[in-house]
Amino acid sequence: MLYDGYTPKLWITLTEKNGTCPIKGMERVSKFLRELSFTTKSHLLIFRAGDYGYNFHEHIIVLVPNTETDRFDERLPRFRPSARWSHRHLNFQKWDTSYGNGAFIYQDNHINWRSGGKILPAFEPSVICPKVFRRCRNNKCEHSNHGIRRTVNHKP
Repeated sequence: MLYDGYTPKLWITLTEKNGTCPIKGMERVSKFLRELSFTTKSHLLIFRAGDYGYNFHEHIIVLVPNTETDRFDERLPRFRPSARWSHRHLNFQKWDTSYGNGAFIYQDNHINWRSGGKILPAFEPSVICPKVFRRCRNNKCEHSNHGIRRTVNHKP
């Protein structure tokens, strides 16, 4: 299930207060991930799934292109997840290779947000582009051509 050219880096669980509107919760999760991409100045391949009922939470797997792992590792300490997800439950772990693909299997047991029986585009594997390279700013991002939908980011 892993993608060639990408290295798994993080396993994240973000939980909202019980009864949170799923749409608002998903928007906050998206913002958290965009901020992670901007801070690390790295492209992030994201897998999202979760429970979107009364007990809203998402499990997120973050992979980084092999060519950007050093930059990601160097800049990750600058990202303070608890400050970005304050007053809510957060589990932010570095990827543990000893579990193999266990995170993907666990995530598959959760719901991908569906509409009309189809997974919404926001929950297909997608690449968040930090727009730090000239080619990315010129809409020639090399990560947009892998059959993975690229998320265009705008600074909040």
